[in-house]
Amino acid sequence: IRIKLPSEMTIASAGFFSRSMADGSSITRAYSLQADGSTVVDCHVPDATQLHVCAIPSPVSAVEWTFSLAETTGGNTGATSVELYPPDVPCSSSPAATQTSPPPLPPSPPPPPPPPPPRAERKPLLFCTADVHQCPDGSFVSRGHPGCTFAPCQADGSQSSSDTLSTGAIAGICAGSVAGFGLLVGCGLFLFRRKRKTDEEVLSKA
Repeated sequence: IRIKLPSEMTIASAGFFSRSMADGSSITRAYSLQADGSTVVDCHVPDATQLHVCAIPSPVSAVEWTFSLAETTGGNTGATSVELYPPDVPCSSSPAATQTSPPPLPPSPPPPPPPPPPRAERKPLLFCTADVHQCPDGSFVSRGHPGCTFAPCQADGSQSSSDTLSTGAIAGICAGSVAGFGLLVGCGLFLFRRKRKTDEEVLSKA
């Protein structure tokens, strides 16, 4: 700890208030007082509860004064305050110079834990009802995604061969099938009766 006075001044004693931590560390037990680089007295610090004054055997005049720590308990050592006293000033009065060290900084709080990773977004399952809608052309459409809405009806004449047949088309196919089957049955009966008639004529001539 170094103090530089405005001009040369005679000093007869010095005061030292040791810094301390809550765990009992960072306490200065002894220091050397130097005047312009030369040691003038070695001082002992009994405790860190108050300011302790150390007298210089022979007052010394100097500009620059240094408190050099000689014995500590380790850690962030230093002084809460240091003071210099001229010979004509009692130690209880205002000192010639005072320097106060800032208190030690408290330990930094631990960093906050990292935020949890975002949860994966889950899309709800969507089930559509099985009802159908009848289009103007007679075809039916079912519900589908998105929103379980009915599929659009096909415009007239735009249905492909793979689309559902309308009611009229189904009726036409059925009618055609019945007519074709009746025609085949009629042809078969006609041929059977003609053959039978031919056989009867051959037997009558014999």
